[in-house]
Amino acid sequence: MKTLFRWAFRALILFIVLVTAALLCKDPIVKAVLEKKIHDETGMDAKIEKIHLGLGRPVLDLDGFKLYNPAEFGGSPFLDVAELHVEVDPSLLRQGKLKIILARLNIPEVDVVIAKDGRCNLDLLEAWANRRIGKDSKDKTSNDGASEFSGIETLNLTLGKVRYVPMQRPETAREIRIGIENQILTNLRTTKQFTDALATILIRRGIEIPIPSNPTTASAATPATKTVPAPVILSGEIQKPSARH
Repeated sequence: MKTLFRWAFRALILFIVLVTAALLCKDPIVKAVLEKKIHDETGMDAKIEKIHLGLGRPVLDLDGFKLYNPAEFGGSPFLDVAELHVEVDPSLLRQGKLKIILARLNIPEVDVVIAKDGRCNLDLLEAWANRRIGKDSKDKTSNDGASEFSGIETLNLTLGKVRYVPMQRPETAREIRIGIENQILTNLRTTKQFTDALATILIRRGIEIPIPSNPTTASAATPATKTVPAPVILSGEIQKPSARH
């Protein structure tokens, strides 16, 4: 479970770095530029409904962001972000450091897909993170060498549900309702702080997300014909997945 959170946090920071680049360039067609940049970085299609850059200060509001799985993972939505609000420390930004004063993140749904060959779509996040910050880098993220991640003072997090979809056995797909609303996390400077905090919240709720501890290793050792095990849930509210478009 912590593996999922670690990669999610790295992806979040990398995404914010890309968004920060948009703040700096102030390109009038920033939405199209950002969508292309995300595709070039991750290999996944991205769609943004609306993006607003603050005038005179480094603030960004992004609404209706969707990241789509590639064809081998079914082409379905991977990540659905209803809202991302980011306020950056302007003085540190001028020094090449990315210090986030406030991030408000509302994620209604995340789809975790296990492909027929046993790979997990989370592997794509790992590959992206490793390309951008390197396997040995610890919580320092750069935008082509321009910005160094210096932490998040306040993160307001809303997380609705996680859908677990094994493509070998789609009938075993599950929908896990997380139900985190406006959870405040403060002084996040490392991935460990984030993963520990979020894992603690879910443990208190009695929720376990059925993600392999090391999807990359598991997929490499698992033949394509082997059955992907059904989710193991300690407790929590689980439903059959609803239709998603």
